[in-house]
Amino acid sequence: MRALLIAAFALVWLVIPGTAQQLIAARAGLISYSEGEVYLNGKAVEPQPAQWPQMQENEFMRSGTGRAEVLLNPCVVLHLDENSSLRMIANRLSGTRVELLAGSALVQDDSNIKDISVTVLVRGFSVLCRWRAKGCTGSLRSRHV
Repeated sequence: MRALLIAAFALVWLVIPGTAQQLIAARAGLISYSEGEVYLNGKAVEPQPAQWPQMQENEFMRSGTGRAEVLLNPCVVLHLDENSSLRMIANRLSGTRVELLAGSALVQDDSNIKDISVTVLVRGFSVLCRWRAKGCTGSLRSRHV
């Protein structure tokens, strides 16, 4: 009886760490956070526990009086501001491409991985990470590290 109890405890002890992994993003475009009015292909993005919407290629995201965070790669997050829109061109982790159509966005890149590329198109121009772009005004602000 004692051996059975120990075996059951060991099994539970081994299974618990596996439940901590709630999310594996195999593609770019995972909407990790949203608040307020955020739409994916015209449908409202509703935050739900343990469920994250995924942007597919050629899908559009638009924010009204809301904001959203989109995972582009490991440690690379696009923060979409209010009254902004973007299109996911390619959602492969090895070559993520998004297009800022209107408004502004901030890309936060905390990675040191050189083989992963994120390309953001703004009015036909390719932009590297660590930038802030305003689609309507055509302005671009860069921060050098």
